[in-house]
Amino acid sequence: MKYLTFYADFGKLTLPETGRAVVTTKNGKIICNQTLSKRHHIATLSEFLDIAKSAGYGVAVLPREE
Repeated sequence: MKYLTFYADFGKLTLPETGRAVVTTKNGKIICNQTLSKRHHIATLSEFLDIAKSAGYGVAVLPREE
């Protein structure tokens, strides 16, 4: 896998050429980046629940504890 390197006010950031990465920020600054392999998948909670339902799992919303 090829990587691209960028320089910014926080230092050096290396990202894969494929663009498959998750970048974590705090107070508007990049603090971490994680390269994603072909085995990694990103989904919203709603999408994840839909996948679980389609796989036959029961999904229930529980009331919040106060």
